[in-house]
Amino acid sequence: MGISDITEAIAGVAAELTGMRGAPARAPDSINAYPFAITYCRRGTWRANDATFKTGLLTFVCDIHLGRLPDLGRVLGAHEEYVNEFPNALLADLTLDSAVDTINDIRYELLPLYYAGVETFAYRFEIDIKYESAIT
Repeated sequence: MGISDITEAIAGVAAELTGMRGAPARAPDSINAYPFAITYCRRGTWRANDATFKTGLLTFVCDIHLGRLPDLGRVLGAHEEYVNEFPNALLADLTLDSAVDTINDIRYELLPLYYAGVETFAYRFEIDIKYESAIT
């Protein structure tokens, strides 16, 4: 398992959210339907356990774009359930089907974002995970 597997696992959880129209494991060039989720690894820290094994404390981001910014009133009310639904789905399987050792903290915020030149309103979830792997 690697970073791309973790990204796929988180995107897979997002894809199952109520009303989700897209949540690919690889970010597309544009978004054509909302809500739409984009997942990526934002930052991390690696520590060597010994000469053959390392532990990563990594932060993944899942931006759930609700809709274009001018439509704020309509899209916000329709998708407020993501604040609970997404963390609940992630925490139901703390290892993301063995892709990680554990999920630690999940933070979120509501903010305007740009994606492919389009201003959207989105929930940004930051998911802290612990991931151990061999040093190769």
